[in-house]
Amino acid sequence: MTDGVAFTAAVGTATYTVTGTDANGCQNTATVDATVYDLPTVTASVDDDEICYGESVIFTGGGATTYAWDMGVTDGEVFTPATDGTATYTVTGTDDNSCVNTASVDVLVNSEIIITYTTVDETIDDGEIDITVTGGIPAYTFDWDTDGTGDFDDPEDLTGLSAGFYTVVVRDDAGCESTVTIEIIELCTPLTVEPFDPIICETDLLILDATSETGGAITWDGGAIDGVGFYPEMTGVITYTATSDDPLDCPTSVDVEVLAAPTVNPTI
Repeated sequence: MTDGVAFTAAVGTATYTVTGTDANGCQNTATVDATVYDLPTVTASVDDDEICYGESVIFTGGGATTYAWDMGVTDGEVFTPATDGTATYTVTGTDDNSCVNTASVDVLVNSEIIITYTTVDETIDDGEIDITVTGGIPAYTFDWDTDGTGDFDDPEDLTGLSAGFYTVVVRDDAGCESTVTIEIIELCTPLTVEPFDPIICETDLLILDATSETGGAITWDGGAIDGVGFYPEMTGVITYTATSDDPLDCPTSVDVEVLAAPTVNPTI
């Protein structure tokens, strides 16, 4: 070896002797022992090397004493990759002799399944849901829970729907899935109420008259009969609601303030 120049020593303990010569040509020797340790055989493993987007894995290093991973991973703890695709994760292992080595492992994250949809809201049970799926690994299967019971059928789109919530689970060819809940809203037209005096005396006759654009039969609550005069049974602010037997008609409510009639005490 040459003094001051790096060299690669063999593994094990060896004694090295140096001979020193001074300006007068006199010489002497000295020795030093040096030990070279083997590098640790570091391993990198993951509990699942192909996962769905949003799932978690656990990385584990082996063959050393302490482990430091890149990409934000902590050895032995749950980790959720932030992006899809294949990524290489590297662990640096350090043994008791402070010797260091590395190892790597790949993980494939399948792309996220994204569900978009359009709806036609319900009028007499003709609601419709059309969905579009991107991402994941085609082909897709579709599981709809149409009544909240967990019983599924499997069309891609739904038609003939009444108002309510519909949950679809889309699964791709890798077994990954995504879920979305979609609401179908009941469409209806408010009943039209003819103008009336919203403030009356309890001795006044009240006439409530509602009209359905579709010709539905009108029913009022609170003792009112559509288009027929009546005397309210109480004073104060009363809410009357009209409904129709046509499902395309929305119920409509009105407020009437009924004032108490004065008490008259005749005198002679």
